[in-house]
Amino acid sequence: MMSKLIKILSKEQFEDETLVSKLRRDYTADTSEQTQAEFEAACEVFRQVCRDIETATGIQGFKGGFDEMLAFQQSEVATTQAGFALAIRWSAADKLCTYLANKMKIGQPAWWKKCWGIEE
Repeated sequence: MMSKLIKILSKEQFEDETLVSKLRRDYTADTSEQTQAEFEAACEVFRQVCRDIETATGIQGFKGGFDEMLAFQQSEVATTQAGFALAIRWSAADKLCTYLANKMKIGQPAWWKKCWGIEE
């Protein structure tokens, strides 16, 4: 009985249906106003953490880029409890921005530039 309920596909049909499904999933960006608003709010959190790190370390113009995070990690502040908390906050904000940007099909570094208003 179960065999009557199961649709048997040829290998080609299966591959085609899988491909179509993947294409729909991969290329359908969520551009809803809600997602964009959530992304902008996440960017504000990211920018605030970066300002906090700049204040704590004195690294001028800190924007949370990879080179800047390396400089932060090598600073004396990073070895303190407050520095550890800043690093955790930066990581969480970075992950949230990355997640929301991925929903909108915006990759790295494009989302970072969008957060900071840097034109490509």
